Amino acid sequence: MAEQTDTSKSNPADSAAHSLDLMEAAFPLQPLPEMSLHQAHLSDQSMTRQITEDEWRRAGELDAARTWKEYSDHDLISCDAALAHLEESSFVYYLPAYLFFAVRHRLVEWPHPAWALVGSVVFSVTRRTPYTLGRFKRLTPEQRDAVIAFLRLIAECRADSVGSDAQKALTRYWLTDEATKPLIVIPNR
Repeated sequence: MAEQTDTSKSNPADSAAHSLDLMEAAFPLQPLPEMSLHQAHLSDQSMTRQITEDEWRRAGELDAARTWKEYSDHDLISCDAALAHLEESSFVYYLPAYLFFAVRHRLVEWPHPAWALVGSVVFSVTRRTPYTLGRFKRLTPEQRDAVIAFLRLIAECRADSVGSDAQKALTRYWLTDEATKPLIVIPNR
């Protein structure tokens, strides 16, 4: 497992830089996943209407050959629903784009356009369900360490429910042995 540095008592600016450094090192730019960010965002509409193959293809073309580092804040805010709909490998691939965003905007307040997305990013790595557990188990030890550094930073910087959720997630999952165990799927009979 990669080294876990305790940043809980350090300068918040140093914690942010440390968190960003861990993310940069842990999340590769290649290979690109099958599901694109705009396709995942489009998936949000699948409960209310049929998405055509042409729409799906065009959504994928919006992201053709773009790495997670190439998305602007505007792109991520525009694809705010994508994080909830990415399949597992795409979640792991695009997660650092959203984590970087949340680190940069961790102190914004309502009604800043980034406020809701920061909360969504934290939610995506703090709520443990069978669905999210499948995503978390796809992370490498180095990627887990980057998420831990991110959550420590958020817990340190935010006195609201977002900070509290980050601290609880660290205590209840990310800093436990459970986070390092592989996911075992037992098929239905």
